[in-house]
Amino acid sequence: MDLAGTVLGAQQSGARVAAEVLGVVSSGEKIAVIGAGAAGAEAARALVQRGFDVIVLEARDRVGGRIDTRTPKSWPLGVELGAWRLGEVADQSLLARLATLGIQSNPLTDLLAAGENGRSTGNTVGAPALSAATTWADAELADSPLTAALEGSGARAKAAGTTVDGLDGTELLAAALASLAGVTGASASELSTWYGLTDLPARDRIVTGGFSGVITDALTGARVSLSTAVLGVSYSDSAVSLKLGTGESLTVDRVVVTLPLGVLKKNAVAFDPLLPFTHRTAITALGMGSVETVWLRFDKPFWSTDAAIWSLVGTGSDITDWVNLQAITGEPVLVGIVGGKAARRVVKLSDDDLLGAVLTALAPFAGA
Repeated sequence: MDLAGTVLGAQQSGARVAAEVLGVVSSGEKIAVIGAGAAGAEAARALVQRGFDVIVLEARDRVGGRIDTRTPKSWPLGVELGAWRLGEVADQSLLARLATLGIQSNPLTDLLAAGENGRSTGNTVGAPALSAATTWADAELADSPLTAALEGSGARAKAAGTTVDGLDGTELLAAALASLAGVTGASASELSTWYGLTDLPARDRIVTGGFSGVITDALTGARVSLSTAVLGVSYSDSAVSLKLGTGESLTVDRVVVTLPLGVLKKNAVAFDPLLPFTHRTAITALGMGSVETVWLRFDKPFWSTDAAIWSLVGTGSDITDWVNLQAITGEPVLVGIVGGKAARRVVKLSDDDLLGAVLTALAPFAGA
């Protein structure tokens, strides 16, 4: 199963590079790790456990990277603004580690509430449309975006002629694509039909107990320097010199680089000599997605459904997927999930505009 872009995948990459370093490092060497996200923390953990002096340099004022746990005093539970959805099967080892650390996760009940009247229904249009699109794409000479495959396969036209429980097939397909964007971070026009769509891991558990704890635990024993950006990496066979944003420089024996892809694409860090050609071509070829979450807390629930997952159909809202945490934690909290182009639109809204938009979209669940 493809774990690229997941927390477990990042941890595994950090562990792998640490093993490679341990294969060549000598006793007493000083090692720097750039980045205190899941990959950097896991690399530091493995190196510290073998007795090495490790310093972790993090440009942000916090650790965690894509894991961003907030604990507002007025909230009844921690808020996860970054990664928080895991898979019961794909993330089994990570879930076991969270349990050992006392970090709570909960299963998601796979119920869908959809439609302008809040009716419960399953999206029976999206899955066959995606299957038809990928089958069509497999027979093509070149990869194409999912939008083109939906057209070429006739899946979009078939959806347009479908009605399920009074819901329009075109709108159901749009809701399914919005849900897909919430997982992949990419809209249908940005998604490849050759890579990744057939083996997406299930997201059937959520972390509700402080996900960042797995990072702080992994960093135990390492020296962590926050708000310390690395602007340059000069390396030779004998040493590595790091140019820091503070104006200082740091010399170490070896360095592990776990920079975000966006930082690498912007050439925000100068490498001397340049990174190997294979690394540079991979950085150029890889793409990044956008996923945002919107957390809303209420004094009391305004909805009557017990469904844990809501999918809005035909509302015109950018945020169509919602998790009802009351069904899991007993608290009246809703979490909206949005990805791709819609996420990039949502992030530009003011808090007031966003609140108005989502409350309008959620109004059908209030019933009378």
